[in-house]
Amino acid sequence: MNPLLKLKGTFSHSKAPGVPGPPSLSSKDAVSSGHLANLSGQLSRIALTWNEVNDNPVISVYFKKTIAKTRRPKQLFSADKKKPDAYIVGAKFWGPSNDWHQIIYCVKIDVLESFAASLLKCAEIVANHFDGLMTADKLKSVNFGSNKKAFSKIIESHGLKRTPFSQLIADASQISHIGVDRNAPEHYGEAFVTLYKTDLSANDLLDMLNIPYSPTKIYNDHNLMLSEREYDVLRERAPYLIAMSCEDEVECDVLPKEDQELFARDAPTIAAPGNEPTIGVIDTLFYKDTSRVYFADWVEFHDLTSDDEPSDENSYLHGVCIDSIIVDGPALNPGFDDGCGRFKVKHFGITRSSKIHLFRLARQIREIVKNNRNIKVWNISLGSDTPIGDSSISPLAAILDELQLECNVIFVVAGSNDRNEEGRAGEGCDYKKIGTPADSVNALVVNSVKQDGRPASYTRIGPVLGFFTKPDVSYYGGDIMEPMMTWGMGSYVYQKGTSFAVPWVSRKLSYLIDVKGFSCEAAKALLVDAASGWNPDATSWRTKGHGVLPIRIESILGCEDDEIKFVVSGRTELYQTYNYKLPIPVNNGKFPYSVRATLCYFPHCSKAQGVDYTDTELDFRFGRLRNGTVQPVNNDLQNDLKSYITEAEARSQFRKWDNVKIISESIKNRKIPKKMYDSSLWGIDITSKKRLESKDREDIRFSIVVTLKEMNGKNRIDAFTKACRANNWMVEPILPEIDYDVLAVLEEDVEFDE
Repeated sequence: MNPLLKLKGTFSHSKAPGVPGPPSLSSKDAVSSGHLANLSGQLSRIALTWNEVNDNPVISVYFKKTIAKTRRPKQLFSADKKKPDAYIVGAKFWGPSNDWHQIIYCVKIDVLESFAASLLKCAEIVANHFDGLMTADKLKSVNFGSNKKAFSKIIESHGLKRTPFSQLIADASQISHIGVDRNAPEHYGEAFVTLYKTDLSANDLLDMLNIPYSPTKIYNDHNLMLSEREYDVLRERAPYLIAMSCEDEVECDVLPKEDQELFARDAPTIAAPGNEPTIGVIDTLFYKDTSRVYFADWVEFHDLTSDDEPSDENSYLHGVCIDSIIVDGPALNPGFDDGCGRFKVKHFGITRSSKIHLFRLARQIREIVKNNRNIKVWNISLGSDTPIGDSSISPLAAILDELQLECNVIFVVAGSNDRNEEGRAGEGCDYKKIGTPADSVNALVVNSVKQDGRPASYTRIGPVLGFFTKPDVSYYGGDIMEPMMTWGMGSYVYQKGTSFAVPWVSRKLSYLIDVKGFSCEAAKALLVDAASGWNPDATSWRTKGHGVLPIRIESILGCEDDEIKFVVSGRTELYQTYNYKLPIPVNNGKFPYSVRATLCYFPHCSKAQGVDYTDTELDFRFGRLRNGTVQPVNNDLQNDLKSYITEAEARSQFRKWDNVKIISESIKNRKIPKKMYDSSLWGIDITSKKRLESKDREDIRFSIVVTLKEMNGKNRIDAFTKACRANNWMVEPILPEIDYDVLAVLEEDVEFDE
């Protein structure tokens, strides 16, 4: 087996190309005067009839397709020297296949009136001077033709300027219609509600609706907890303000007592803890008694519950069982010995029952993580029974995404369980969607599988926001006939549930981050890459994510003798980040390899953007060099000016806006080596695109895992290593031994003589 190679090199950076020219239409688009007049009338009616709870109308613009960032309105609703994106408060999907954009804006009535008038003027110009239809060629003649000055005068005679007129035409070409969305879901029981961010705060809204409230009902100004009656009042009076709502509870996978199988055999023996890494756990209570919990010395416990909450043995069972896998899972389950050793736990008990209020958890989890920044891996085996929404990230998931980036940590989250549909296996449309916080985009979300690789009987499915692949990976969490062995309150306990797959993955992540020194991005990329493998099953992504993780850590830190596997990390600084000096070994002037590459990064996210949740896109290209440019392995055409690709195609084929991207060639019986162009050098090319014009370009950390499989079974790792060093790459082979002695030295406090 060949070791994983960690490459360290220098990436170059370059700025974005120049400012684009005047607005234009695609050859497939045309705008009629009637369509412009209709849009004008729709805005006028909203402005005239608006008499709602808030002063500024909240309107929905319905587009004809999935809209690229560059095709969003650039003139419509611009006001007060701000661009239209500044007034976006949400985004959804609609249409025949539920994949056309619906973008929600909050604007002033006078802005609606102003643009209603401007659109009507545009309609008159198109009707009187362009035969009622503006095409791509006609608009081009307005901006570039010999009659450019004449057209400018005509447009100015109607009270408009040429560029705003052209941009309004381009904006209108993408829009189907404009209206007010009054569809809000029904809800039963207490609800955790997120409001669109408007000029109306949650406090103001509750006052106007005569709903009594206290500060404990409101979180971050636009998230609030409502009773069923209070939610019904909001849904009746101001449904257009509801971005999302969900049940205000998450649960642990605690089996009923009658289903728990206990074994009173002697406990395993365990040494005292030493310099092992620490994993953070947020769960039920932990029982700090070595007479009943043999590994109790390995767990630092903090009780964050209230003394007046009733407790019994079930208040401890779930948390103790989770910790037993993290600390000593291989001793309890020899068949799942991952080679990672033991781990210490810092355990925060946040509930004494199997349930906890989302609202309360959202407040607690931020404080826990911010006060314990030395912990990099956090295990969250909690999940809501209520399925995630289609158009907005849940408040708890958004908090995890924010904390993960802010505190440089990674959350390992359970994909949640379906308690009502046991006994199923395989793919099917009857699966229940995952529950919060499994819709966290940056976290590593885990589902459970049976030992034969099929989905567990309690499996739930993604995707998130109709796009993001969740779960990320799957692992073994026990099932009806093959439960997972854990340790409970003084005895062995058979368990099953996604909760018990998560700690196994937390162990692997902590090993990669805390023992081997990988970044959070690199560790996630390594796990996703290992789960995906060669020739992944494209039919199971909703239940198993990118695939099932291997048991042994060697399978993640190593590769076959005929493979070269390396990881490289960097940070984007400008529009383009690149390195064109990867020397790939050549045989007879060709490259005899199949290629797989996995990119992972954690972008800033905006909950207010709805389905357009991630703020930054990293377009990733990897391949041979030809005339100084990368020829991408996956034929990515997004930056090819000679090719046209729609936003929907870019998302489906190249995972545009996803923070995990996998480029993978299938291993086929027919072996066709790749032609060498300029040299034996390959390149990495990353283009950074921001969704919101008001934000500065972000520095984004990224990691890429590349695997080259030699078609003829040859081992070329030595040739690759030597060539990399000759091209100014630092190469570090990563071996799977546990470097606890080195870890101890790194963790020692150093005192300097004054």
